[in-house]
Amino acid sequence: MKKIIALLLLAGLVAGCKGKKNRLPDGMTEKGLAEHIDKEEKGYAKTEGTWIPDTVYSAGLTYCYGTVWAGDRLLISNYGGEKLDPLSVGGKGYIMQLKDGVLSEYIPAGGDLNSPKGMAIYGDYLFVADISSVLVYNMKNLKAKPQVLMLPPNNVFVSDVAFRDNFLYISVRDAASVYMTEVKDPANMKQSEIDLYLSTVSGPNGMTIYKDTMYVMSYPVNDSIGEQNSIYMVLNMLDVNPMLYKLESLPGYYCGIQYDPVSRMVYYTDDLNGQLRSIDMATGDNKVIFPEHILLAPQMLTLANGKLYVPDVDESKLYVFTIPKK
Repeated sequence: MKKIIALLLLAGLVAGCKGKKNRLPDGMTEKGLAEHIDKEEKGYAKTEGTWIPDTVYSAGLTYCYGTVWAGDRLLISNYGGEKLDPLSVGGKGYIMQLKDGVLSEYIPAGGDLNSPKGMAIYGDYLFVADISSVLVYNMKNLKAKPQVLMLPPNNVFVSDVAFRDNFLYISVRDAASVYMTEVKDPANMKQSEIDLYLSTVSGPNGMTIYKDTMYVMSYPVNDSIGEQNSIYMVLNMLDVNPMLYKLESLPGYYCGIQYDPVSRMVYYTDDLNGQLRSIDMATGDNKVIFPEHILLAPQMLTLANGKLYVPDVDESKLYVFTIPKK
């Protein structure tokens, strides 16, 4: 009951504007929302996932964190180095590519990448979240020096980047902030264009955007986990007062998220228990889809061409799943 009351109050508060009709998240029905809340109230049944990976890659990967689909290949960001350190400096970070089942180097270590995390692509440019900054690479000339888009002071743990049209959104976990900038010319980025977009999500981590809905994962800051660490949906993104929905009531260490508009399924990772989960937005069904504790720390997953790509940063492995048809 507390969850239902909180959800209704939150929806009413963030809808804000008089005369504006509140609406459901994209793809979710009234029945699906009610059933999803009811299942969260009772606590999820301890389900064991039935998915089996097609392939598990490890060669050439060192603390792999982020993934993004780039036309005909998957790009995988890696911290590199001898130990797992998400804030490591010294240019040890690098990016691998998976093409036609083969892993190879895409952007080598020893350059400008320190601890690369989430990635996004706009035109011919690759945007990479890194410590206190976003690096912008021209994918047609990877040997060229990347542009560096610096975040305001005290924004250290830049987690992820995502696009809605030509607007770039940047999540910063330690600053509880999501920033936004309009990309008018990716070949000429300007720091002064960065504005604060959202400051109501604690520890914003992975993001994905579909139409005017943003999904934002919340990760505990300083390992202080609480009910604020949930999965959030930001609706009507371009409104002055966008609506906010809490999609999870159980606290977690939420990392990556993807939405499939065809099947209306949400896929996400939680490295609290090494979980890969799904939510059916039509029915509200939330379940583990891969057995718990096999993954140690699943991070920024990617959905592309009927497959789900899940990097495990602790194990330095990439799991590839074929998504079963509904």
